[in-house]
Amino acid sequence: GEAGKPAPAPAPAPPVPLDFEIADGVVVVTITGPNAGGKTAALKTLGLMAAMVRAGLFVPGTGEGVFGADYDGPCVPFFAAILADVGDSQSIVESLSTFTARMTRTAAAMKAAVETPPALVLLDEVGAGTDPLEGAALGAALMRGLAARLAGGGGLAVATTHHGELTALKYDLGVEAAQNASMEWDEAGEAPTYRV
Repeated sequence: GEAGKPAPAPAPAPPVPLDFEIADGVVVVTITGPNAGGKTAALKTLGLMAAMVRAGLFVPGTGEGVFGADYDGPCVPFFAAILADVGDSQSIVESLSTFTARMTRTAAAMKAAVETPPALVLLDEVGAGTDPLEGAALGAALMRGLAARLAGGGGLAVATTHHGELTALKYDLGVEAAQNASMEWDEAGEAPTYRV
């Protein structure tokens, strides 16, 4: 290019569509995968779709004709409450560490999920911010607690994690109540595909 003129920014990669299919009766979903693989983006997408339904907005996407042959749009349930703990939120004023702040928000979400059914609870990196063994045990306990609170009320808890132990919830809670998902990894290209 010309001297002093900045080079044009590279074109952004095209968006990668996310495909979610959560079976009837499932109350907890655990999403695992690599760092920067799209777990948090998937969680935020679920929350955004649920918020769009609450607002009466068109939800982009396609479905499998769930409502009959004439409808091919997505089927997103209505949630009376959308409760999320996504990202880091320390509070110097309240003397809260990242871990304590997250536990405070998670406790509030668990309480609100019972008070406002059906609720969608979104937890990013559940059990993070402490010793990995303790975090895995705490994450599993939180998800078991949410499963018990949401069962029968039409609610759903979705958590992202690096704790592989949380995938055992599918067998602890029963195949009908829990579902596992992972973000896809392209082994040949050694890069995430950002697909669930």
